[in-house]
Amino acid sequence: MILGLGRGDSAVRTLGLGQVATRRFAEIVPLVRDLTAGREIEVEGGAIRIRWATGEHVPIAIAATGPRNLRLAGALADIAMPQVGANPAAVRWAVEQIRAGATDAGRDPDEVEIAIFCGMWVSDDLDESREESRWAAACAANHIGDVMQRVPDHGMPEELTRLVEARTQAYDYYEGHLDSSAEHTGWLTPELIDDFAVTGPPDRCLERIRELAEAGVDEISTAYLNGKRDQIKRVGESIVPALTAIPA
Repeated sequence: MILGLGRGDSAVRTLGLGQVATRRFAEIVPLVRDLTAGREIEVEGGAIRIRWATGEHVPIAIAATGPRNLRLAGALADIAMPQVGANPAAVRWAVEQIRAGATDAGRDPDEVEIAIFCGMWVSDDLDESREESRWAAACAANHIGDVMQRVPDHGMPEELTRLVEARTQAYDYYEGHLDSSAEHTGWLTPELIDDFAVTGPPDRCLERIRELAEAGVDEISTAYLNGKRDQIKRVGESIVPALTAIPA
C-alpha cells in the first residue's frame, strides 16, 4: 500500500473550498504517519488511533508543484510526486527543491523517491499522441498559475512559467477535469504539450524517459489511461521492457 496525500485540487475547489495551507499540511502529514503505524494521536482534544493498524511502514507520497510544497515533500515524504511536466529542465528544478527540503530536514535526499506526474501517450502518430495528452498541460497550467500568483519568489524556471504566460483560457473543473477534449485545452501548442507529457513513437518516448532518469527521476506516473486498453498494452510492450536498459 502507498498512501498519496495532497493539499487538495478538484475535490475541494468544486465545493468552493480552498487548499489546505502548506503550514497546516506540514502538521497533518506526521499525524497521518502515526495513525498508519498504529500510534495514538491527539486531535481536537481527543485521542484516536487505528486499532487494526499493524505497525508496518506505509509509504507516503506527497503531490506538489510549487517550491514550498516540493521542499515539504522532500522533508516528509517517502515519495515526492511533482507535477511540473516532463521537460528535463523543469524536472531538474523540482528535484533540486525536493532534495533541498530533505537536506534541510536532516534526511538523506537519496531516501526520497521521485515519481513525476505527467501525461504519456505512445503512438507513431505524433499529432494523435499530443491530442491525447492535452489534459496534462492544461491541468498543470492551473496549478503553476496558482503558485505564480501566491508565491512571488517562486523561482520556477521559464520552462514552467511560459505555459501560464501563453494561457488564454481559464481552467474549468466542471467542463472536463483532466479531459484532453475540454474546451479549456484549445490554446495549447504542440511545444507546450510536449513540456508536460511523454509523446510520440516508442523511441521518442524512451529518449525523453532517459533524459528524465538523468534528471533524477525514479518513476514516471503517467495517468488517465482509464479504459484505454490498447494504449496500456502498447506501453507494456514497447516501453516497459526497454526501461531495463536505462540505469536507475
